[in-house]
Amino acid sequence: MLSRIILFSVMIFGFLLPISTKYSNAALILFYTLSIFYSISYGFKFKDVKFRFVKGSTLLLFAPALISILTFNDIEADFQIISRRITFLISPIVFLLLPNSIIEKIKFKSLFGLIIGCLTTSLYLIYKVLIKYYHSKNGFVIDKDLFNYYHTNVHFMSDIDIHPSYFGMFILLSLFALWFLKPIKNHWFVSATYMIFGLAVLFINSRIIIVFTVVFMVFIGYSMLKSYIKSFKHVFVIVLVGIAIFGSLFFFLKNTYLSQRFSKELAWELSNEIGTKYNSKNYGDSRVARWRLAIELIKDKPFFGYGVSKETIILKNAFLENNMATSAKLQYNAHNQFITTSLESGIIGLLILLYFFTYNLCIAFTKHDSLFLFYIISILSICLIESYFKRNAGITFVSFFTTLLLLYNQQNETITKSS
Repeated sequence: MLSRIILFSVMIFGFLLPISTKYSNAALILFYTLSIFYSISYGFKFKDVKFRFVKGSTLLLFAPALISILTFNDIEADFQIISRRITFLISPIVFLLLPNSIIEKIKFKSLFGLIIGCLTTSLYLIYKVLIKYYHSKNGFVIDKDLFNYYHTNVHFMSDIDIHPSYFGMFILLSLFALWFLKPIKNHWFVSATYMIFGLAVLFINSRIIIVFTVVFMVFIGYSMLKSYIKSFKHVFVIVLVGIAIFGSLFFFLKNTYLSQRFSKELAWELSNEIGTKYNSKNYGDSRVARWRLAIELIKDKPFFGYGVSKETIILKNAFLENNMATSAKLQYNAHNQFITTSLESGIIGLLILLYFFTYNLCIAFTKHDSLFLFYIISILSICLIESYFKRNAGITFVSFFTTLLLLYNQQNETITKSS
């Protein structure tokens, strides 16, 4: 009975993750609590995989916070950050206490919940933006301005308190699970879900999410058609059809804000721009300008950094000194997890982060777990343009699903060897 409640709690966690960070946290706490009670009945027996698992788990992502406490004096501020990152520590411990028999079921139920949660939220957000659009048009029409500044990105996500890129990551994992696990058997429902997720990704208008979605859709297309490819003629026809589809989509979106994000704004972000205009609405400081300034700060304290609670303060002061008023006003972080980690805990923290990704990529590759491989690569990619482990939504997402997928692979290896 308790195992069923545990499975229900992880499904609710997955469902709530793309809806509300606060309520998904409550579901995660419920899962932790139930799991501890469940493990008590089994006598607190840790798994045989514990060392191999621990050395690649999210415990590594908790290590920089411990380094900060041991190195710096601002204990109170550091403990506030630690309390936000505590799931990096708790998730691996809780999963190690659970019996092998329930891990695969948790994987299936949590990912199924995530798919349904993303689908529900996507439908709601698309409905809201279409109502807003049709109200402005005084009728049912569809034009290129549907994907303009006021209907995409943060404006699309305005009804829920989740950053567009974070919601996009939830959709990406849902797409991976939908394809590799096939938790939904109705082909019409699955096809409709793919289309809804694709439309939601366009409205999210996050460059990295769109690129990764297109890459994965191409992978799906190749996987579906490779058995039909018998000759060069077949390859030519498939490529031609693909070009026609993407060409039509490109033509429709050519003069929209979405295309501007991949042209003018992307070029601006990759230039050293300070206090300049990046679209018709806003001024700011480019990512490259902020990265260059952050790297200069890292050079001053390369080994242990400034502490996990100091990034925003250190950067704000540097922004003000370098006439980056917009970045200072908005209190931007580095928008790159590798730079953020280097600022917080220096080269030591950066090496830990690099090891974390390398270890998990190797596990996913050697175990031929395509879902885990796509997931880890997507997390690595988002960390290149976002400080992804700063927000609670990213912390709980990564701590739960990385722990689950890593343990599932290592547990299966142990079972195979023992048999």
